[in-house]
Amino acid sequence: MPMAFLVCSLLLILIFFVPYIRHNGLYEAGVIILAFPLIVAMGAGGSVSGVWQRIFEKTSG
Repeated sequence: MPMAFLVCSLLLILIFFVPYIRHNGLYEAGVIILAFPLIVAMGAGGSVSGVWQRIFEKTSG
């Protein structure tokens, strides 16, 4: 998936900045059980190339 890193990052930011909702426990359980595994699977299928690959290689070691 092209731009998987960017898409996964934006999804995580969206999930972390959702304001308080009434049934917070249900929201947190749904995020942990459904959203996080899907985001990890999307990120695992992505590839980094070009300028981003060089930046990623330098920063990650």
